[in-house]
Amino acid sequence: MIPKRLHFTYKTDELPRIYQENLARWQAYAPGWEILYYSDRKVLRFFEKHFPEYVSDFKNIQLGVVKADLFRYGVLYIFGGMYNDMDTIPLKPIPEEWLSYESVVGYEYQPSKYSCSPVPSYHADILCQWSLLATPQSPLFKEALDRSIDNLRQKNYQLKYPADVLKATGPIHFTQIANRYLEDPQVLFLDMPILSPIYLKETDLTQCVVFHQFHGKSGWKLELQCPQIKLG
Repeated sequence: MIPKRLHFTYKTDELPRIYQENLARWQAYAPGWEILYYSDRKVLRFFEKHFPEYVSDFKNIQLGVVKADLFRYGVLYIFGGMYNDMDTIPLKPIPEEWLSYESVVGYEYQPSKYSCSPVPSYHADILCQWSLLATPQSPLFKEALDRSIDNLRQKNYQLKYPADVLKATGPIHFTQIANRYLEDPQVLFLDMPILSPIYLKETDLTQCVVFHQFHGKSGWKLELQCPQIKLG
């Protein structure tokens, strides 16, 4: 069973008001779930305790979005539960039937099945990362973490373009890993309207369980292209 733990991360110990409100909404929609929040300082401590072999790699990473990718894979592998980006809110309670699976992932972009608005970075079905569920020790997430580290080492931690992030640790990378589990009955793949209705040509929120606010849509890309600009 997937444990009832909700994991969130943000760079500082003090959350902006909007994210405090998001957590309050999660508390209201997920009664009985434990909410666990990790600042950047706590994320580093997490890696020092649970993945000491990757601490030096982690310290070589400059982009917060890449560190967050590694953290979501690692925290789900160690503790299990549900990881959500801070800029997500629930529109419905988390379905109890999801908890019977080993892992639950949803499509961010699914042109093979739905009429989708164009997304320049994507040309095929892509899984989202802003909401993920797993039991502890799920091999999918350990593989995603290990392969992320391999990709970063091969690039000497130098990611110059948004596509580099998407392919090294982000959604394109994660999709390549998860696609090998498509026939695994213990992995539930959620169709695009469940977690990512915003990319549908006719947006419909009736099926949506988790809504992504996309606060970081351009922020991390600007940080990548103009590292001299400090965002927040």
